[in-house]
Amino acid sequence: DYHYVGPMGFGQPPEEFLAKPRRSPEAMHLFAQSMAMVAEHLGKKIERLEPHIEVRLASEDIEYPGGVIGKGTVAAQHFWWEAIVEGAPLVVFHGFWSFGGDIEPAWDCAGSKYRVIIEGNPRTEVTLEGALMADGRRYNPGLQWTAMGGVTAIPDVCDGRVGVLTH
Repeated sequence: DYHYVGPMGFGQPPEEFLAKPRRSPEAMHLFAQSMAMVAEHLGKKIERLEPHIEVRLASEDIEYPGGVIGKGTVAAQHFWWEAIVEGAPLVVFHGFWSFGGDIEPAWDCAGSKYRVIIEGNPRTEVTLEGALMADGRRYNPGLQWTAMGGVTAIPDVCDGRVGVLTH
């Protein structure tokens, strides 16, 4: 379903998109609770949240069943939100939305995946991505992954005591 292309800002001139991004800077508050939870478990308190955005442009026209993302228009978006602790980023959430691989300059954000990197000793990285299908493409379970947290919490919520306990 390609109905999200226009509403998400793909195909817009970059200046127009950056003046009014489809995912506003306030969207970081959707991630603030989980970032605060990580910080609190490390014994820290978030001082402030900082939003960031950058775009990449189509290097060629990108045709899709609903139309064309024109060369030189927004074909990829990178949002990231930094939780600042003691004057420096402690927890950073990155989100990439890309419409095809024909973008300039290229990003290493192909496919739908979740990647967690913990900078430390040892540095640790975990990547979760859909399995390869018979035709070589990777299955995109992004919507299902997004729903997993809420769906799997249902039995615990039903069995839990009354009241708000935690995020």
